[in-house]
Amino acid sequence: MTHTNEDLRDGELFSVYHWGFDESQVREKYLVGFDEATACVKHHITNVAARMGMTHRVIMVDALDRTVFEWKYREGITFPPREDGSLYGAIPM
Repeated sequence: MTHTNEDLRDGELFSVYHWGFDESQVREKYLVGFDEATACVKHHITNVAARMGMTHRVIMVDALDRTVFEWKYREGITFPPREDGSLYGAIPM
């Protein structure tokens, strides 16, 4: 399923999770709006922990637990793929 930025902002809810270098998972946000979820994602992929490798993975999922965004340490944004373009760029940098 392909989402547009307008679809994602239209009342849908999202959760944000991140994994540390020790593979521990932390739920940062649970069923919040698009703007709050993307602000959380932006924080976790640009902060000191991400730059140092303390954070290894960040995902944003919709209310049905479908991944709509993924970032990995040393790889950057891995989902959606750049050539798809369906969400790439929706997280303001």
